Amino acid sequence: MRDSIIGKIILTFTSLVFIYYVAWLLLPFIQVEGDWIQSLFLPVEFAFMFPAIFGICFFGALATFTLYHVWEHVRIF
Repeated sequence: MRDSIIGKIILTFTSLVFIYYVAWLLLPFIQVEGDWIQSLFLPVEFAFMFPAIFGICFFGALATFTLYHVWEHVRIF
């Protein structure tokens, strides 16, 4: 596959995830509880937990990656 096609696929997927997430956050403010569209989404509490958990994992992995590559250059004693 060409890089431009892969880029378009990634951009499309990311855009769909972003639209779904925004709809998930805004839906409780514009829909009545128990509406059929509510069954397409998890409870709103998860909408705040998922990015927080992802952020913690991302920054932890970034710190681990950085320490792994910089450790030999750090002289504590």
